[in-house]
Amino acid sequence: MSNQNNRTRTSKPNRKEQLKRGTQKVRARLQQLLWWHWLIIIVILAFICAIIGLMIGYAVGGGNPFQALNPSTWWEIYQLIRGN
Repeated sequence: MSNQNNRTRTSKPNRKEQLKRGTQKVRARLQQLLWWHWLIIIVILAFICAIIGLMIGYAVGGGNPFQALNPSTWWEIYQLIRGN
């Protein structure tokens, strides 16, 4: 009877072992990403953060947050900087 219980315990992984295997698979997958994959991810995240920051900054200044994305707004800023 004890042989049967031992076989059952060893053949069925418990929840902790399943989670450990799952995290090992995730880590292995993340390690397989090449350096340029990480570079692309970082550039995309930086772009998203910059857009969000522009919108927040424009809203704090009293404007419509979506106005910060308008090209005419950037043209006006460019003209102010260049002195035209």
